[in-house]
This record gives sequence, C-alpha cells and structure tokens, in this order.
Amino acid sequence: MLLAIADFWQRVAPLFAAVSSQKDEIATLRNNLRAVKEERARVGQDYREAKQLACKAIETADRARHKVIALREENDKLKRQMEAQRQEHVKQLAEEASEKTSLRDTILAHKHKEAKQKAKIEALRKELAEHGLTISSLRQSVTRMQSCSGSSQSQSHSQISTAMPDSQISRFREPYSGAGEDNELILDSQSQVDVDDLYAEPEPEPELPHTARVSAPQSQSAMPQRPIFGADWNLPPERTKRKRTASVDHRPREAAFPIALDGKGRPKGIVQLGSRQRHK
Repeated sequence: MLLAIADFWQRVAPLFAAVSSQKDEIATLRNNLRAVKEERARVGQDYREAKQLACKAIETADRARHKVIALREENDKLKRQMEAQRQEHVKQLAEEASEKTSLRDTILAHKHKEAKQKAKIEALRKELAEHGLTISSLRQSVTRMQSCSGSSQSQSHSQISTAMPDSQISRFREPYSGAGEDNELILDSQSQVDVDDLYAEPEPEPELPHTARVSAPQSQSAMPQRPIFGADWNLPPERTKRKRTASVDHRPREAAFPIALDGKGRPKGIVQLGSRQRHK
C-alpha cells in the first residue's frame, strides 16, 4: 500500500507542478492580453486622431488648391492687363514721338519761312528806301515842270484866244470835252498831279487845229527816267483847289498827268492847253 501511495505520489507530483506552472503562465498571458488590448485601444485612438488630421489636411489642401487656382487666374488677368497697358504705353510713346517729329519739322519750316520773310522784309525796306528817293526826285521834277509850264500857259492861251474866236474853239473842243478830259493837261500852279500816271501809256490825243505845243525842258538830267517797277503810291494833293464852274462835273476825280514821254523825257504827242470847261 505504501508502495502504491509512493508510486502514486511520484506520478501525481509532476502533474501538480505542471498545473501550477500553467496557472502562472495563464496569469502572465492574461496580463499580456490586457496590455495588448490597452495598446490596441490607444492605437485605435491614435488612428482616429490621425484620420481626423488627415481629413483636415485634405480639406486644407483642397482650399489651398482652389486658392492657388484663383491666384493663378488673377495672375494671368494681371499679366494680360499689364501687357495691354504696356502696348498702350508703347503706342502713346510712338504717337508722342511722331508728334514731336511733326512739331520739330513744323518749327524748322517756320524758322526757314521766318528767315525768308526777314530777307524779304529787308529787301522790301531797301526797295522802299529806293522808292522814297525816286519819289523825292519825281516830286522835284514835277515841281520844276509845273514852274516851267506855268509861265508858258498864259502866253499860249492868249495866243490861241487871239488867233481863233471862242465859238470856233468851243466847236473844236466839244467832241473831246467828255472822254478826252483825262488826256488833257492844265498846266497851272493849282492842278494836282498823280505820280502813278507819269509813266502811263495814254490813248493818242486828237489833234486840234491851232493848238500850241509845249516843249519839254531841254535839261535831260532833270527829267526822271521810266522806272522798272509798278508804283502804288500817290503824291499828296496840294491844299489849293481847282476853280470849277456850274457846267463842270463835280464828281471826285483823281488828278492825272497823262502825258506820254519818250526815253529822253520829252512829250510824244500834242499837249492841249487852256481850260477844261465846255464853252456854250
């Protein structure tokens, strides 16, 4: 019996030892399982937090992407505006350059024209001075001619009056009393002389019988030569007025000196002396 019990204890003792070790191992495994569950829970929490962060990051990335697209579009728009402004500025600069060139050409043309006008004015001043000298010479010549013809008028008129009756003189003068008044010359001290008519080419005067011829002064140096320019000035009229009768036309008439002169200053045709009035 004792041997059987001892043998039983020998077989059961290792079993109890194995059960005890297994209990310890099970406790250890339970502890490990609990730690693993806690770690799993912590990892799950981290995963959820990471997922939330990822969603937020994605949303932020989407917003950033949309904002980048909007900024790119705005940048492209600004680039187009800047290019349009640059082209407009270049166009304005070209127009301003063209306008400056045109203004410079205009200024140069005006300066050139001004120089021409100054030269022309200077030439006209010189010509005016020459004309002034010519006018003075013509005035002196006309004064000398009037003084020379004043004395011969009374003598010639008296000779014509004694040689021909008044009725016959009026008969010869009547056809020429109207249109021929401008071609007749009254050589008295009160007549007005227009210097422009000194060199005019008058119509040939009708030759009247018994009319006296007035000889020009023999001094050729005193008589003016025909100028090469067309005069546009008149001598100032004298203060004395010509005596007129009721039968004479009172319309204002410019004084004339229609005597055609040759190259030596002598009259070409016959000079009519005496009064212009028509005898009745």
